Amino acid sequence: MAAALVLLLAPPCPALAASASTASAQGFRFVGFSDSRGRDRGVNDAVLSLLAAHIKDASGAELVVFPGDMVSGGGASFLGIRDQLAHWREVMEPLYNDERFFGARVYPGLGNHEVWGTDGEKAFLEVFPKLPGNGPKGSEGLAYSFDRGTVHFVMLDTTGSGPGGKQGAAGLPLDWLRSDLKAARERGAEHVFVFGHDPAFPVASHVAGSLPQLGRKRLFRGYDLSGVKARDAFWKLLAEFKVAAYVCGHEHLNAIESIDGVFQVVAGAAGAPLYRPNPCGGAEAGLVGKDLEDFEKRSPYYDLLGYPSGKGGNCQASPDFWGASVFGYFLFEVAGGSVTVQLWGVEPKPDSRTEVPEGASVRLLYSRTLR
Repeated sequence: MAAALVLLLAPPCPALAASASTASAQGFRFVGFSDSRGRDRGVNDAVLSLLAAHIKDASGAELVVFPGDMVSGGGASFLGIRDQLAHWREVMEPLYNDERFFGARVYPGLGNHEVWGTDGEKAFLEVFPKLPGNGPKGSEGLAYSFDRGTVHFVMLDTTGSGPGGKQGAAGLPLDWLRSDLKAARERGAEHVFVFGHDPAFPVASHVAGSLPQLGRKRLFRGYDLSGVKARDAFWKLLAEFKVAAYVCGHEHLNAIESIDGVFQVVAGAAGAPLYRPNPCGGAEAGLVGKDLEDFEKRSPYYDLLGYPSGKGGNCQASPDFWGASVFGYFLFEVAGGSVTVQLWGVEPKPDSRTEVPEGASVRLLYSRTLR
């Protein structure tokens, strides 16, 4: 398809196909999603409020983690960024402070759109002053971790706003992360989830950036692959501590795949303009128009990232990749030693990347067992 949105859907797992409201008697549920920027004081109000209402009314989730790009930000002033973030919180208010709604709590993180504005980090800390302050020195409240029972959560700042000032994997505080994960396991954490805005393995239009930070160059030679090596060191650490999933956004779609025993869950479709998964196959596979143009632009990056783009390849990091250009959120359930995930979402309005049809309802689109 040339200009149409790509919608890839797999049949739900029978064990998870029931209503999200029928929470397991022993299971613990939480939500991960991100990227809600739009035109309503920096937010896509219609999509974000639709998803937030469904989370409140039907998910049974006890907390929500939102790793960045809450707002448009951009070149806004400090007061402008702060106003946008405050508006985002207003839209999400039903999930914040009312114990009637499962006691849900919201844990946001920074995205590139927040820090592009003037003093975006300061605005973030003013609007969200009660986040855990146990992050690496200089990044308290921007990176942090917390426990919920035997589940451990880590929020990373991938924007380069920390003391080192490096964007992507090269700026990640791996020493702090190792210490944090080690301490969590010693406390008895049975499941660990790590969050950050940028994908470790980009799945759509951000193949030149994200954590590997390959950059954009006219001539595809002489690349400094230090960002890829830094990404690999980060992922090796996640695998060492048997992290269940790295949950991120930045790419405006929903996608999931496993690499070296750790799942990457891209949950970047809370209202920002939807992206399509990486086009693959070239002209010989029938790609035309914009799809073919995008494939030709990205092919050099596929090679640098090691994504199979030849015959039979999928131009992604893993053969078990699944993705969908739909608005939605991922609902995780931890029950004993098992972890399952469901995508609850809604298709966009035809010929739109930012709107949903009038009267649209959120429904179960995909499910998967992580362990």
